[in-house]
Amino acid sequence: MLLVLGTHLRRRTNPFIDIALLADQSFVRVIANDLIINIILLGVLLLLPLLLADIYQLSSVTTGAIFFLAALFSSTASMLSGRLLVHYNQVALIYGGTGLMIIGLIILSIFASHSLLLTILGTILIFISYSTIQVALNSFVPLALNDDCIGVGLGLYNLTNFIGMALGPALASKLLELGANYSFLFLGVVLVVLPLFPLLYKLVLPTQNSLLQD
Repeated sequence: MLLVLGTHLRRRTNPFIDIALLADQSFVRVIANDLIINIILLGVLLLLPLLLADIYQLSSVTTGAIFFLAALFSSTASMLSGRLLVHYNQVALIYGGTGLMIIGLIILSIFASHSLLLTILGTILIFISYSTIQVALNSFVPLALNDDCIGVGLGLYNLTNFIGMALGPALASKLLELGANYSFLFLGVVLVVLPLFPLLYKLVLPTQNSLLQD
Protein backbone atom coordinates (compact mmCIF):
# COMPACT_ATOMS: atom_id res chain seq x y z
CA MET A 1 0.00 0.00 0.00
CA LEU A 2 2.89 2.36 0.74
CA LEU A 3 4.39 1.56 -2.68
CA VAL A 4 1.06 2.31 -4.40
CA LEU A 5 0.72 5.54 -2.42
CA GLY A 6 4.26 6.64 -3.30
CA THR A 7 3.69 5.91 -6.99
CA HIS A 8 0.38 7.79 -6.99
CA LEU A 9 1.85 10.87 -5.27
CA ARG A 10 4.71 11.08 -7.77
CA ARG A 11 2.38 10.87 -10.77
CA ARG A 12 0.09 13.68 -9.63
CA THR A 13 1.05 17.31 -10.06
CA ASN A 14 -0.97 18.48 -7.04
CA PRO A 15 -1.80 15.41 -4.93
CA PHE A 16 -4.19 15.67 -1.99
CA ILE A 17 -1.31 14.73 0.34
CA ASP A 18 1.91 16.50 -0.56
CA ILE A 19 4.75 13.98 -0.61
CA ALA A 20 6.97 16.61 1.00
CA LEU A 21 4.78 16.28 4.09
CA LEU A 22 5.73 12.61 4.41
CA ALA A 23 9.36 13.54 3.91
CA ASP A 24 9.26 15.84 6.93
CA GLN A 25 11.08 13.81 9.58
CA SER A 26 9.74 15.82 12.53
CA PHE A 27 6.14 15.33 11.45
CA VAL A 28 6.57 11.63 10.64
CA ARG A 29 8.23 10.99 14.00
CA VAL A 30 5.41 12.79 15.81
CA ILE A 31 2.64 10.79 14.12
CA ALA A 32 4.64 7.58 14.72
CA ASN A 33 4.54 8.43 18.44
CA ASP A 34 0.80 8.96 18.15
CA LEU A 35 0.37 5.59 16.43
CA ILE A 36 2.31 3.77 19.15
CA ILE A 37 0.46 5.24 22.14
CA ASN A 38 -2.94 4.52 20.56
CA ILE A 39 -1.93 0.92 19.87
CA ILE A 40 -0.90 0.61 23.51
CA LEU A 41 -3.95 2.24 25.08
CA LEU A 42 -6.57 0.40 23.03
CA GLY A 43 -4.73 -2.89 23.40
CA VAL A 44 -4.66 -2.43 27.17
CA LEU A 45 -8.35 -1.41 27.16
CA LEU A 46 -9.15 -4.73 25.52
CA LEU A 47 -7.04 -6.79 27.93
CA LEU A 48 -8.01 -5.19 31.25
CA PRO A 49 -11.76 -6.00 31.28
CA LEU A 50 -10.95 -9.60 30.33
CA LEU A 51 -8.36 -9.81 33.10
CA LEU A 52 -10.69 -8.30 35.72
CA ALA A 53 -13.41 -10.75 34.77
CA ASP A 54 -11.15 -13.82 34.55
CA ILE A 55 -8.93 -13.25 37.59
CA TYR A 56 -11.13 -11.24 39.97
CA GLN A 57 -14.62 -12.18 38.68
CA LEU A 58 -15.65 -8.52 38.62
CA SER A 59 -18.94 -7.51 37.04
CA SER A 60 -19.11 -5.21 34.04
CA VAL A 61 -20.46 -2.43 36.31
CA THR A 62 -17.47 -2.68 38.66
CA THR A 63 -15.06 -2.77 35.72
CA GLY A 64 -16.75 0.32 34.29
CA ALA A 65 -16.38 2.08 37.64
CA ILE A 66 -12.64 1.35 37.62
CA PHE A 67 -12.30 2.83 34.14
CA PHE A 68 -14.40 5.83 35.18
CA LEU A 69 -12.01 6.45 38.08
CA ALA A 70 -9.04 6.18 35.72
CA ALA A 71 -10.76 8.57 33.31
CA LEU A 72 -11.12 11.16 36.09
CA PHE A 73 -7.38 11.02 36.71
CA SER A 74 -6.83 11.20 32.95
CA SER A 75 -8.91 14.37 32.55
CA THR A 76 -7.09 15.99 35.48
CA ALA A 77 -3.76 15.04 33.89
CA SER A 78 -4.86 16.69 30.62
CA MET A 79 -5.49 20.02 32.36
CA LEU A 80 -2.23 19.87 34.31
CA SER A 81 -0.28 18.94 31.17
CA GLY A 82 -1.68 21.99 29.40
CA ARG A 83 -0.36 24.19 32.19
CA LEU A 84 3.01 22.41 32.25
CA LEU A 85 3.49 23.24 28.55
CA VAL A 86 4.07 26.83 29.62
CA HIS A 87 7.17 25.77 31.57
CA TYR A 88 8.32 22.64 29.71
CA ASN A 89 8.46 21.75 26.03
CA GLN A 90 6.44 19.00 24.38
CA VAL A 91 9.32 16.53 24.21
CA ALA A 92 9.87 16.72 27.98
CA LEU A 93 6.18 16.00 28.61
CA ILE A 94 6.24 13.03 26.23
CA TYR A 95 9.31 11.64 27.99
CA GLY A 96 7.56 12.02 31.34
CA GLY A 97 4.37 10.41 30.05
CA THR A 98 6.33 7.56 28.49
CA GLY A 99 8.08 6.90 31.79
CA LEU A 100 4.72 6.75 33.60
CA MET A 101 3.36 4.41 30.95
CA ILE A 102 6.26 2.01 31.36
CA ILE A 103 5.83 2.03 35.16
CA GLY A 104 2.10 1.30 34.80
CA LEU A 105 2.72 -1.56 32.38
CA ILE A 106 5.40 -3.10 34.59
CA ILE A 107 3.02 -2.94 37.57
CA LEU A 108 0.38 -4.73 35.51
CA SER A 109 2.81 -7.35 34.24
CA ILE A 110 3.96 -8.22 37.78
CA PHE A 111 0.85 -7.70 39.94
CA ALA A 112 -2.18 -7.88 37.62
CA SER A 113 -2.93 -11.46 38.61
CA HIS A 114 -2.17 -10.97 42.32
CA SER A 115 -3.41 -7.57 43.53
CA LEU A 116 -6.55 -5.73 42.44
CA LEU A 117 -5.42 -2.46 44.02
CA LEU A 118 -2.11 -2.50 42.14
CA THR A 119 -3.96 -3.42 38.96
CA ILE A 120 -6.13 -0.31 39.42
CA LEU A 121 -3.00 1.77 40.12
CA GLY A 122 -1.32 0.52 36.94
CA THR A 123 -4.48 1.31 34.96
CA ILE A 124 -4.61 4.86 36.36
CA LEU A 125 -0.94 5.46 35.51
CA ILE A 126 -1.49 4.33 31.92
CA PHE A 127 -4.50 6.64 31.54
CA ILE A 128 -2.55 9.56 33.00
CA SER A 129 0.45 8.89 30.76
CA TYR A 130 -1.72 8.66 27.64
CA SER A 131 -3.39 12.02 28.36
CA THR A 132 -0.04 13.67 29.04
CA ILE A 133 1.47 12.43 25.80
CA GLN A 134 -1.66 13.24 23.80
CA VAL A 135 -1.76 16.84 25.03
CA ALA A 136 1.90 17.29 24.07
CA LEU A 137 1.37 15.75 20.61
CA ASN A 138 -1.76 17.83 19.96
CA SER A 139 0.24 21.02 20.51
CA PHE A 140 3.28 19.59 18.74
CA VAL A 141 1.72 18.77 15.35
CA PRO A 142 0.76 22.32 14.24
CA LEU A 143 4.23 23.56 15.18
CA ALA A 144 5.89 20.80 13.14
CA LEU A 145 4.03 21.82 9.96
CA ASN A 146 4.22 24.74 7.58
CA ASP A 147 1.10 26.93 7.47
CA ASP A 148 0.01 25.57 4.08
CA CYS A 149 0.21 21.95 5.30
CA ILE A 150 -1.53 22.23 8.65
CA GLY A 151 -4.95 21.10 7.40
CA VAL A 152 -3.74 17.96 5.64
CA GLY A 153 -1.21 17.31 8.39
CA LEU A 154 -3.87 17.34 11.10
CA GLY A 155 -5.98 15.02 8.95
CA LEU A 156 -3.11 12.54 8.73
CA TYR A 157 -2.54 12.88 12.46
CA ASN A 158 -6.18 11.97 13.17
CA LEU A 159 -6.01 9.12 10.66
CA THR A 160 -3.02 7.76 12.57
CA ASN A 161 -5.14 7.85 15.74
CA PHE A 162 -7.77 5.60 14.18
CA ILE A 163 -5.19 3.21 12.71
CA GLY A 164 -3.59 2.81 16.14
CA MET A 165 -6.99 2.30 17.76
CA ALA A 166 -7.70 -0.50 15.29
CA LEU A 167 -4.30 -2.17 15.51
CA GLY A 168 -4.11 -2.28 19.32
CA PRO A 169 -7.14 -4.51 19.98
CA ALA A 170 -6.42 -6.60 16.87
CA LEU A 171 -2.88 -7.41 17.98
CA ALA A 172 -3.87 -7.99 21.61
CA SER A 173 -6.72 -10.34 20.70
CA LYS A 174 -4.49 -12.31 18.33
CA LEU A 175 -1.88 -12.81 21.06
CA LEU A 176 -4.61 -13.96 23.45
CA GLU A 177 -5.73 -16.51 20.86
CA LEU A 178 -2.18 -17.85 20.73
CA GLY A 179 -2.37 -18.56 24.46
CA ALA A 180 -0.27 -15.70 25.87
CA ASN A 181 -0.98 -14.92 29.53
CA TYR A 182 -1.75 -11.42 30.78
CA SER A 183 1.59 -10.85 32.51
CA PHE A 184 3.47 -11.74 29.33
CA LEU A 185 1.24 -9.47 27.25
CA PHE A 186 1.69 -6.42 29.49
CA LEU A 187 5.44 -6.99 29.60
CA GLY A 188 5.44 -7.29 25.82
CA VAL A 189 3.65 -3.96 25.54
CA VAL A 190 6.65 -2.35 27.29
CA LEU A 191 8.69 -3.32 24.22
CA VAL A 192 6.17 -1.45 22.07
CA VAL A 193 6.68 1.68 24.19
CA LEU A 194 10.48 1.70 23.90
CA PRO A 195 10.59 3.01 20.27
CA LEU A 196 9.17 6.30 21.58
CA PHE A 197 12.58 7.20 23.00
CA PRO A 198 14.60 7.02 19.72
CA LEU A 199 11.73 8.73 17.87
CA LEU A 200 12.03 11.69 20.25
CA TYR A 201 15.84 11.84 20.18
CA LYS A 202 17.02 15.29 19.05
CA LEU A 203 13.53 16.16 17.81
CA VAL A 204 13.51 19.92 17.23
CA LEU A 205 10.65 21.95 15.83
CA PRO A 206 11.22 24.28 12.85
CA THR A 207 9.86 27.20 14.88
CA GLN A 208 12.37 26.43 17.61
CA ASN A 209 15.16 26.52 15.04
CA SER A 210 14.11 29.95 13.82
CA LEU A 211 13.86 31.26 17.38
CA LEU A 212 17.35 30.03 18.13
CA GLN A 213 18.68 31.70 14.99
CA ASP A 214 16.99 34.97 15.93
